[in-house]
Amino acid sequence: MLGAAVPGRPEIRRAALLASAPTRPPAASPRATAEALAVSSSVYYAVQHGQDPEKAAKDALDPTHANFMSIKTPWGARIGIGGPFRSLIKMVVPRKIEGVDVPVPFAGFHRWASSKIGPAPRIAYDEIRNKDFYGKRIATGDFPINILQYMAYAVTGVSPLTIGSSVRSAMRGEGVGRTLEELGSQFAGPNYIPFDAVYDARLRWQDSVQEYNDTPTDSLKLAKRQPTREEYRDKHPDVDAKLFIQGDVTALRTSRAVREAARLIQENDIDPREIRGIEARKKTQEEYRKAGRRLEGNEVDALIRLLERASPPSEPNPQPTPPATPQAPYGTTRRIQRIRRGTPTPEPVLR
Repeated sequence: MLGAAVPGRPEIRRAALLASAPTRPPAASPRATAEALAVSSSVYYAVQHGQDPEKAAKDALDPTHANFMSIKTPWGARIGIGGPFRSLIKMVVPRKIEGVDVPVPFAGFHRWASSKIGPAPRIAYDEIRNKDFYGKRIATGDFPINILQYMAYAVTGVSPLTIGSSVRSAMRGEGVGRTLEELGSQFAGPNYIPFDAVYDARLRWQDSVQEYNDTPTDSLKLAKRQPTREEYRDKHPDVDAKLFIQGDVTALRTSRAVREAARLIQENDIDPREIRGIEARKKTQEEYRKAGRRLEGNEVDALIRLLERASPPSEPNPQPTPPATPQAPYGTTRRIQRIRRGTPTPEPVLR
């Protein structure tokens, strides 16, 4: 109508037609799509596992959190999406570091740079630390198993990404399903980060241990009547247990912390072999046993015994069925003793 009212001005008519045409909603940007996937998957995981869905949504949008722009699978693994923009954002964003009161920009530069190292230097760096990029131990056995594990890690490091990642997933003992998902994830492009119960617990316990982390290690910097870190752990056995489980400390202070650690390990389905303090203590026990020396017990020993008593007993090895006993001839006075079935072998007691 507007174009008809102004003859000789076709540009006005075209503008009027465009203005009166129904508008289409703009297409969602890739970042908005990635954030929507991250939030929805994180919230679903939180609801299914009895966690706070609101906090899960905030963590999925927090660049300082591990779940930032990551799809959370139903079993807890993470698939990073967003490409190089995600890693750049996580590298630049200010975050808190130990010993500094204010968030520091570019605090994630070290991790960002380590992810860009070439295969050969990265393999050497990981094998010196005996940890892969995700913090998992590379060599878990004794000689010569550890040598074979190092060799396998080096071979997979120089293999094509899809093949190498799948083989490492199988080496971590994640099962056929996880290995196939690793294969599909690497083939499609995003990074697959397997579920780690200890790391997942660390993320959820950040707020509860923050006060301990803010306590200065230097006694001269403590405020008046502020407890030291050791005194804080004595008064808060739950924090002491969480610090022990997530590997910040290798000892427990009190018997209450022992019971709390056992409860948290069972509730969060954490493998005790993944706890640094327990593995270090077992190694010390073995060294003393080989040397024929007596090791004085401590709270970690009490925790190990408590976990062993709480773990369900393994099924005894089935005994082979004995062969049928031959029948004695009729009229024979000799009695053939019937073979009794074997009894289950008692389980060894770990000391």
